[in-house]
Amino acid sequence: MDENKLKEQLHQLHRVQPKQKPSPIEMHALVRETRKKKRFELAVFILIALFIASGTILLMTKQPYVFLAIQAIIIFTVLLGLVARRKGAYDES
Repeated sequence: MDENKLKEQLHQLHRVQPKQKPSPIEMHALVRETRKKKRFELAVFILIALFIASGTILLMTKQPYVFLAIQAIIIFTVLLGLVARRKGAYDES
């Protein structure tokens, strides 16, 4: 039964028409669209990075203790996450 099913699926596969290649015009349009999307994403990334960097610099200069407290909280949270992950790995074994 499985052999017949496999043969039938192979016959169906051979009957499938191969997709036509896109024309050069379509390829150029696709490349243009992809580049435009990449430029937009890069611009958004740079704007967000500048916003974060300027906020960090402002916080460091105006309120260094708040900046240090935030850094300590981040480090503490990361360490707790690593310990929890390691503990979970030992519990699974």
